Amino acid sequence: MTGAGVGWATAAWAAPCAETVTAGRVSARLAEAVLSYAVLDQEAFERAADEAQALAACLEGPMEPALAAALHRVRGMRALALGDAEQAGRSFVAAAKLDPGYVL
Repeated sequence: MTGAGVGWATAAWAAPCAETVTAGRVSARLAEAVLSYAVLDQEAFERAADEAQALAACLEGPMEPALAAALHRVRGMRALALGDAEQAGRSFVAAAKLDPGYVL
């Protein structure tokens, strides 16, 4: 997989929020990203990952640790696909700290 790089989140976070979104909406986009990654659909993965990140910036209320962990896992997947093992490792460690009971 190729893409704009691991810094993809920066632009999404800077975008203004037209509305607040629920955690369920963010989770759905993350699930789509993970499924797309699993079936090697690069375009769908990147689109869903970017949308999840943008939605997360507009989340209503505080983010639960499990959702933050899922965002870190998707960041790790992207970093791995880009060949950035160091960033992937940091993302996966952060995910594990936030959601230590998660099993692949």
